[in-house]
Amino acid sequence: MFRKSEVAERLAISEDTVDRLIAAGDLQTLRPRKRGVVVQVPAASLRAYIYGE
Repeated sequence: MFRKSEVAERLAISEDTVDRLIAAGDLQTLRPRKRGVVVQVPAASLRAYIYGE
């Protein structure tokens, strides 16, 4: 499980870009995005995005 900041660091992109990837459905989150809730990206989702699975 990765926080949004960790995903941004691993992909060398901004957190705003991570938000756009989530909104576009390219990255999945553990829970629906809500204000005040920490965004968590499962490792499988990040791996699928990186390797095109």
